[in-house]
Amino acid sequence: RNHLSTEASPAARANLDKDIKLDLKLQTKHDRDAFFRRLDADGSGRLTILEIEEGMRKEYLALDTLIKSKRHGTLILRRAHAAAEDAIGSDSAGHGDGKITREEFRVFVEYVEFFANLWDAFEMIDVNDDGRLTLKEFVEGFDLIEPHSKITNQELALEFQHVDKDASGDISMQEFCTWMARRRRM
Repeated sequence: RNHLSTEASPAARANLDKDIKLDLKLQTKHDRDAFFRRLDADGSGRLTILEIEEGMRKEYLALDTLIKSKRHGTLILRRAHAAAEDAIGSDSAGHGDGKITREEFRVFVEYVEFFANLWDAFEMIDVNDDGRLTLKEFVEGFDLIEPHSKITNQELALEFQHVDKDASGDISMQEFCTWMARRRRM
């Protein structure tokens, strides 16, 4: 693994951006609609997490390679599923019922790409490879996530306490993704 320090050169940062970008190539509505239909095994117009997981793996054989392992891929797909539902909200049109509608699918695809890229960034920041971020790793690695941020180390230390929901003294990938999804919506 390639860990980068906060003193990484602009060229190293550009390589980080290039190396961690997952792009599902579903930018147009036509592409997303066609992909949605292929995933919708039962033709219900709503995707369960199992249909999504199975279909994504069939369609993107390299998905597990891009996001390192089946376990990571499953976590990313499930986190993207939850984030898409949170972003859309719930209503009488079936939003928030645990299934992804065609309307929610665009947001879901964006979150899959977002969380897959976050996973790679998380692993680069996690210098001691324990799957959790210490305060030191969080502060030193923040510049890799938001390179032009004006946030101070003191503010980051306070933010760390808010992100560490279970008060364990470190940040899990789940906590990190939840926090970054909230920052993204701001």
